[in-house]
Amino acid sequence: MARDTAFLDAVRMYYDKNTKRFVNHHESGRVNALHRTVWGPGVTTQNEAFLYVNDRLLQVIQEIASRFPTPLRVLALGCGVGSSLFYLAQRLPIQALGITLSPVQVALATQKARALQLDRQCRFIEADFLTLPALEPHTTVFAIESFVHCP
Repeated sequence: MARDTAFLDAVRMYYDKNTKRFVNHHESGRVNALHRTVWGPGVTTQNEAFLYVNDRLLQVIQEIASRFPTPLRVLALGCGVGSSLFYLAQRLPIQALGITLSPVQVALATQKARALQLDRQCRFIEADFLTLPALEPHTTVFAIESFVHCP
């Protein structure tokens, strides 16, 4: 489904303008995330709340991993600065691709992947996840909060 280019431009501009502020000044920046806290079952600290979604994602992908050869191919739609992919790549044998509308986020995620020595496992491209370019097949696809930008 193609989206209105004015809407896409507005979303891209918002993230290009604000991502560094989120990462550098918001509490979520401590865990390199752009998403909010989720106070799920068993969560007792703010740090756990920031990582709750990543922990759940890890659990689900570990279940999937038992049925597929490794490395798993993981696709993140609306990956932001890549924090969920980094979290997974540090714990599982994956090959990951992150999709974001924001060239600022692609640059920050690519830079962070190099700094974490995960650049052989994680790569990032600028694209609209509703109109993706041709990609190789992926074992797992996920989106965290990015569907808020869908029609």
